[in-house]
Amino acid sequence: MLRAIHGGAFWNRLDPSFRTARPETVAADVLDAWFGLPEPLLAGLAEELPFLLRVSPPTHSEGLETVIAEHRGLPAGSVLAADGSSRLIHLLLRRLVGPGDSMLVLEPTYSEYRHVGELVGARVEACRLFSEDGFAWSAEEWLKHLQVNRPAVAVLVRPNNPTGTRIDPAGLLEAVPESTTLLVDEAYIDYTDLESMEGAVAGCERLVVIKSLSKAYGLSGARLAYAVLPDRLREDLSSEIPPWSVSGVAQWLGCRIWDHSDWFQARRLETTEIRRGLVRALERFSGRVLADCANWVLWELPSPWVNAEVVPKLAELGVYVRDAAATAPSLSSGTIRIAVRPPEEQARLLRTLDGVLGCPAKS
Repeated sequence: MLRAIHGGAFWNRLDPSFRTARPETVAADVLDAWFGLPEPLLAGLAEELPFLLRVSPPTHSEGLETVIAEHRGLPAGSVLAADGSSRLIHLLLRRLVGPGDSMLVLEPTYSEYRHVGELVGARVEACRLFSEDGFAWSAEEWLKHLQVNRPAVAVLVRPNNPTGTRIDPAGLLEAVPESTTLLVDEAYIDYTDLESMEGAVAGCERLVVIKSLSKAYGLSGARLAYAVLPDRLREDLSSEIPPWSVSGVAQWLGCRIWDHSDWFQARRLETTEIRRGLVRALERFSGRVLADCANWVLWELPSPWVNAEVVPKLAELGVYVRDAAATAPSLSSGTIRIAVRPPEEQARLLRTLDGVLGCPAKS
């Protein structure tokens, strides 16, 4: 079965069987948070872990969904929890799009959307974002496409991955055709000052918002996400999620992270400073920073280097970056995405990159 291309190649070095010691590795090819959990939360988890591992979790994540709705100020029953946003993407697209249906995405954007759309036989069309104008999103062009082609689903990732495009369609909902469901992915929104569209779902039967709790809360390994859905769609999808699909550990964490919101917000602000340091360092080379947003930088390698040469060489030295061109045909073959990592890992990444490229830094 065909699969979308994702990061995580660093596991080839770490050993996915978990049988060997973990060597020093810079895992900058996935957008996991560089920070862990606050000590009080870890201590509480350690205390509860024997119970959480021994006992079956709440069958359908009912308590977790209630806590999320209360914290986010959402109507009771509008939240559907799942074991990661990928699960929700697959469930939603298989429900909302069928063979021959039109589906609109941005290009480039998170490649799983195109992948799942093509799996279900949809005609996946794209609104192109161009590096020449900073990957700006034209709401006018996007709406024109919707009104002319009337796709079954239109997907917007905000901020867009990997271009960092700031997208705000809140004022455009009334112009979206009645036959189109707008699917908004806000996996990285907590790193920005963009307002979530979660609250708009209650007044719009054709809006769905997916939120990952992995990227901005250091929970990628726990696999935890939720969607905010209109009542009828939530009822349909909830029956398709198997019982106990969200682990007890993930549910416990998902109920407790909100008690540490200030701590997580401080880490996200720190992420911005680390990312800016990465940008400044990359700008000393003769490459080109195409975008920087949330917890990543999109960078074009100095000519004539291409990803096929550089990415494997870095991996041999324990440094992993994302070949952005592999999942985004509109990007050049020398475009890589680098995730923000802890300062010491980021310094190692830059030293290794300098050694591989062997190109003088700009004065």
